[in-house]
Amino acid sequence: MLDPIKTQQQASDPNLSIWVMASAGSGKTKVLTDRILRLLLDDIEPHKILCLTYTKVASVEMQKRLFSELQKWAICDENELIDKLFNLCGKKPNQFLINKARGLLISNLDVEFKIKIQTIHSFCKGILQSFPFEAKIPVNFELIDENHAKILLKNCQKNVLNQAIEDESIRNIILKINSLASESTINELISQLLNNKDKIFQIRNVNRNIDDLAVKIYKRFKIDASNNGKSDQLIENIFTNFLSEINLNKLQNFSDKIAHGTQKDNKSADLINQFIENPQLGTFESLVLAFFTKEYTPRKFSKKITEIFENEINIFYQKIDDFNQLLQASVAIENSINLLKIVDRVLDEFQRIKIENGFLDYSDLINIANQVLVDPKNCEWIKLKMDCSFDHLLVDEAQDTNPMQWSIIKALIDDFFSGESKSQNPRSIFIVGDEKQSIMGFQGAEINKTKDFYDYLTQKSNHELKNIDLNVSFRSGQNILRLVDCVFENPLFQNAICKIGAYKNHHSYRSSVGYVEVWQYDEKIFEQNSSSIEDENSVINDLFKANINSSQSNDFIAKIVANKIKEWVDSKRLVTDKNRAVEYGDIMILLRKRQNGLMEKLANNFAQLGIPFASVGKIKFSENLLIQDFLSLARFALLKSDEFNLACLLKSPFFNYNEQQLLEVCITKNTQNLSLWEILKNTKDGENLNQIIDLAKNNNSFDFFFTILKNSANQNNIIARFGEEGFEIINNFLLICQDFCNKNSPNLQSFLEFVEKIDPEISITNNHSNRIKITTIHSSKGLQAPIVIMPDCLYSYSKQIDNREKIIWDEDFPLWIVKNAKINNQIKKIFDEKIAQNYEEHLRLLYVALTRAEDEIYIAGISKESDEKCWYKIINSLNENFINKVTLNYENLLSTQNNQNINDYEFEKSYYKNIQKNSDFNQINSALIFGDYLHKALEFVGKNYIMPNDWIINFVEKYFQNYYQLSKQNCDEVNSIIKNYLNSNIYRDIFDKNLKNQIKCEYEVLFNQQKLRIDLLKITPTEILILDYKSDEKIPDQTPKNYHQQLQLYREALSQQFPNHQIQCAILWIRFLKLDFIE
Repeated sequence: MLDPIKTQQQASDPNLSIWVMASAGSGKTKVLTDRILRLLLDDIEPHKILCLTYTKVASVEMQKRLFSELQKWAICDENELIDKLFNLCGKKPNQFLINKARGLLISNLDVEFKIKIQTIHSFCKGILQSFPFEAKIPVNFELIDENHAKILLKNCQKNVLNQAIEDESIRNIILKINSLASESTINELISQLLNNKDKIFQIRNVNRNIDDLAVKIYKRFKIDASNNGKSDQLIENIFTNFLSEINLNKLQNFSDKIAHGTQKDNKSADLINQFIENPQLGTFESLVLAFFTKEYTPRKFSKKITEIFENEINIFYQKIDDFNQLLQASVAIENSINLLKIVDRVLDEFQRIKIENGFLDYSDLINIANQVLVDPKNCEWIKLKMDCSFDHLLVDEAQDTNPMQWSIIKALIDDFFSGESKSQNPRSIFIVGDEKQSIMGFQGAEINKTKDFYDYLTQKSNHELKNIDLNVSFRSGQNILRLVDCVFENPLFQNAICKIGAYKNHHSYRSSVGYVEVWQYDEKIFEQNSSSIEDENSVINDLFKANINSSQSNDFIAKIVANKIKEWVDSKRLVTDKNRAVEYGDIMILLRKRQNGLMEKLANNFAQLGIPFASVGKIKFSENLLIQDFLSLARFALLKSDEFNLACLLKSPFFNYNEQQLLEVCITKNTQNLSLWEILKNTKDGENLNQIIDLAKNNNSFDFFFTILKNSANQNNIIARFGEEGFEIINNFLLICQDFCNKNSPNLQSFLEFVEKIDPEISITNNHSNRIKITTIHSSKGLQAPIVIMPDCLYSYSKQIDNREKIIWDEDFPLWIVKNAKINNQIKKIFDEKIAQNYEEHLRLLYVALTRAEDEIYIAGISKESDEKCWYKIINSLNENFINKVTLNYENLLSTQNNQNINDYEFEKSYYKNIQKNSDFNQINSALIFGDYLHKALEFVGKNYIMPNDWIINFVEKYFQNYYQLSKQNCDEVNSIIKNYLNSNIYRDIFDKNLKNQIKCEYEVLFNQQKLRIDLLKITPTEILILDYKSDEKIPDQTPKNYHQQLQLYREALSQQFPNHQIQCAILWIRFLKLDFIE
């Protein structure tokens, strides 16, 4: 192992341009600070130094460290200063250097131009303020915050869509994309693209318009679109070329020959003839099915046909596949371009409003500064004016720098290694980061682009750029680092997290051994829990078992973590390798994400046990229960008839109802046929609710929430449930509310609309020394703790992947993959690469999590579903002596937890039954709810037909109906229908329990880009029965035409899947037990 101090001295050498690969805990910030100190010692003027950091926090920390060290130099004794300078520079200082070091503090305080340590956004803001004319922006522009920008974008999106009424071009595009997705999906897609507006602006910068971009993209997919107009015409031209290449005469000849072959050959001949008789795009699918299976593999013809026509068949395969690939690519590009045109119009509107008001947002700082610096008309002039600005550039967190930011840095240093500037002044570049910690892909960071910049810089510097690795950790104990190295010993994992350099094992500078523990997963939790609500004669339906298990996983792990921590602190056990007892402030809990509910479960368990805790990082309003409780106050004040919201408010800290109290109120209101508000308004709680209404009438949004928070009882209740952290959350909430009131209409309705539109974020910092830190891994960068617990490492990674990801980026172009659309091989490859990149970042996230621990790390998770790609399985598969695998004692936990969950389960059934049974909504939609319930009950019957009839009837009566809001009369009617069905000859004929037959309920099939759902499918070795349940109150004299059409569609879809089966279609009029076969 190299001496880490000497390595740090090499890295901070101001005479060299260096790229530092700094592993976690290896002293990255110290090296950055050391380099600035050595630049100052080398007589570099402070204003000639530019240091770009990733966050404001990092910038402040850097300045704090720098001036703290300069203060020490100014006042320490000479021997201590000599030691400091020796450790800094690697050689004994002379008296001249000692005197210079002592005077640096004063000289840096006095200078007019100080060292620029700032974020890249702050730096770009300075450029735009210096060159507003060249940037074509207002001289006194106003920088708007993220929330303001989001509101503007939402309004612009709405305006553009409204323009479709009069603007035919927009209307036509919207009609096209509306035919492919629902309105909500389209709005989601547009929002998804607008969230990547930096990339869209980059597209706009390098293309005259979207049509020019389209030509480039078609070319990328080997489609010549340069001489074609509209995309429809382009596809027609491609199809015309295909017809000339396929040679219909040869195709007809082949069809005639195979028509006399086997049954499968004959079917293919029929499909070929369908196309030849009417050779259009609409019939091309028949030709595809003639030569390819539904899995899109070449269809095999009979041996005799293959021997005679092998060459022709291969040519047909190739020609059809080539055109099919082009067709699928063309459709995908057309859809994507149409969507991009809408977004382009939204951004035009966005830019127009900003220009009219003199606004810039944070994205503009980067985008416009980049344009100014690369624009050939102005860049030389601007660089000339900036030439005296800095000679030494330092960049922090290289792995989090996005491509646009790299473009700016590239423009700044373009002549660092060449031209007159190189000879005039010594210049240097220092870049530090850790590619293994590149986890900010959602903010635009791309590790491959960082590698591209590294390669560019190496070449630009004529290979003078020195590469230094820092892989000695001053943070973590030996076994913590051994765990990291064992996990990433897998070459595939190493390649995933290291793109620039090779993976190098870690070494600990500390003598600490460190401790690693894996909490073994015990499935008996689910076995015992599910058995507690089983019918004594049977096993509960899988649907309910899955729901209960998923809802309780977080309860179990949160209780385990809370009890463990309480035990550690109460027993005063020692921290590993530290001669002191464990304190709450030693512990950090790292979560993969906030949205799964585990954070709230942990908070509740900590509050119950009196454990102090605090969250760290950014929290969205929608993710925080306390903020939702405050918003429920406003919603009630505006609409007291919203019973669900009122129920939520009663369970909040402002009223503190428990489940039993809420259930009693719901039963009372149901018995008296009154609303929840009518039951409460004359009670003591009703007085408080009326005060809330009055507050809303007489106050703006901020005063409304602030007045409620001033109430001491409310404060005590918030502390009891959420701990003192609750006040930090609400203070941040109130700041956003106050800012909104200052800039907008301050009423509650406007504020709620604002929250719904943009879902604001608040930042939480842990300023309390003795509290557990709960945070996400993304928010933990830069943090560390003696003890780290990772409680949610067991999960199904494959289920987290959105295999129908709506937008995927192919280099600089967003491809919209329409749900259930067929995609060509090139797009599939792009999609697969995206999945691979996501998994690589997933592994880098694991690296970040493991390296937060100083002395102890605990890996845990409870889940019914998992796969080999989850972190728990990766770590648990390691057979290393230093990994302690511990099976926890769950017995006490289960005895209390199961009782609680049974009560919650019973309450959930009763509560929803009582709170909504008499609502106007359900009265209006009672027929729909009745039909839905009946179909669900019939689906349950079909899936459990192997069970005795009495068991099925008992389950439907006892459990199933509790999940639907029906009157007793309707429930009795459904139960009667099910009983009659189970005892009928029709039921016995359909569910004959022949082992050779298959029964499929709610069977889904994809046909002509439509997803069809069939009530019941019975498949025998030779026949198929399609059964459609109808619950009409009377049988019509003539079966409605749409019923016929629906069944015919089912028949056509299944005939492709089961070409050798005879297919029958039937309607079962379930109320009358009459079966009608449809021809």
